[in-house]
Amino acid sequence: MLGAFAGSGVGAGAALVTAYFVTNDDLKPALFPLFSFVGTLVGYELSHAFNSEKKAAPAVSIQPSLTVGRDGHTLLGMSGQF
Repeated sequence: MLGAFAGSGVGAGAALVTAYFVTNDDLKPALFPLFSFVGTLVGYELSHAFNSEKKAAPAVSIQPSLTVGRDGHTLLGMSGQF
């Protein structure tokens, strides 16, 4: 939750700076909730990504491959790492 609160604060600060440069007075009140909401979402997602466990790479991987020979013929097959 700390990431969400920090993101909200950063978003509110960005809204304050943006409101200083915006000349439309009707738009200024909408900046604070919008920027705070977006900052909360970004802060939560970033903090969640940093706290999640890293998945180990699989020992075996297989993927499709397309090869074009010198004579112009194509070959579709499977390529793997074991």
